Amino acid sequence: MPIPEPIRKKLRDLYAIPIDEPVRILPFEWTTRIGHIGLLDSYLRMKKLGYLPEGHPILLPHPNGTANPYFLSLWSKYINIVHDKALIRDLYRYQRACGETFIATLSKGNVCTMWNHQASLANIEWERRGLGPIVALPEKDKASGRELLAAVGIPHGAWWVAMHVRSGEFHGDRQNPRNANIEDYYPAIEEITKRGGWVIRLGDAAMPRLPPMTNVVDLAHHPHKSAFLDIYVCAGAKFMIGTVSGMLNVPVAFDTPLLLTNSYSSCWLNLSAKTRYLPKIVVGPNSRPVPLSRYVQDTVHAKLGDGEFSLVYDGYELIDNECKEIREATLEMLEEVNNGMNGVSPCHNIGKWTRALGDRPIFGPALPAPSFVTRHTELVE
Repeated sequence: MPIPEPIRKKLRDLYAIPIDEPVRILPFEWTTRIGHIGLLDSYLRMKKLGYLPEGHPILLPHPNGTANPYFLSLWSKYINIVHDKALIRDLYRYQRACGETFIATLSKGNVCTMWNHQASLANIEWERRGLGPIVALPEKDKASGRELLAAVGIPHGAWWVAMHVRSGEFHGDRQNPRNANIEDYYPAIEEITKRGGWVIRLGDAAMPRLPPMTNVVDLAHHPHKSAFLDIYVCAGAKFMIGTVSGMLNVPVAFDTPLLLTNSYSSCWLNLSAKTRYLPKIVVGPNSRPVPLSRYVQDTVHAKLGDGEFSLVYDGYELIDNECKEIREATLEMLEEVNNGMNGVSPCHNIGKWTRALGDRPIFGPALPAPSFVTRHTELVE
């Protein structure tokens, strides 16, 4: 559907977009969740690598506000974010007819494919070419962030690990397979703090409160919590520990290493070569763990996207990572990050794991935690 010339002239005057060149409208869904904003990272990578049609991207913010205005503002250097209310109103009618969402897209050869699949391929290629992060925090904002952390009790010069464990209260979906129990992460927290580090727990006030712990800040319930501080904590962390949730798109955008726990795929996450993951074990109707080679097939993997109900209905069960698995992976992550993270797994079984995944890039360029692969050889035998 062509955009009328009067609107095209507004785009030319406000954003220097030539009238005769294509425009790509990004609907307001890109701004309603922090993870959706983070997907702009993969979108720009796909665009630069030629995975998407040519055109000038323009983003229409949601009329009721965005999930994290500060994070969104960082992308304005690369995407035209429309703030003119009259122009937003004029363009809204076209976002459904010709807008670009993150559900499906045209791959090379004009084949319709899942957007997440293409994004994973783009992230793999991005890493292969050695390309760095697109966005960065301005120096003045880094200074402001350090002062805010000092105000919550973290001394200057201290290092920290960010943590976000999805619990489901915010969305009212406590049975979602993306959720996990924060108590399972206490041993990992202790390993970090006893080495002199801090743990900053991110999230929302609906999450269960953490008990008082040394060198731990429950920012989700802290009066200093803010949209800016959430981003700063992710950007400046030694690494982040989390579950499948949109918040994890934030650290990866800034090239912060990530330990993805209780995962089952990249699931609209931007994973990097600095990501290590621990998948949940899927037990099939025969009461046996589903092998990785079958786990990645659409007949099983697609059910994970439908949530716990679809899995249970068909006789599958998801088993959360154990405390000791999360703790072991955290210790590995500390060592690997301190040694520079060269993107090469120290696990001798990684070859079997890679072959089991085949050509399905459900974890993008990320690698499994070595201790998990060693512990669960039954998944690749």
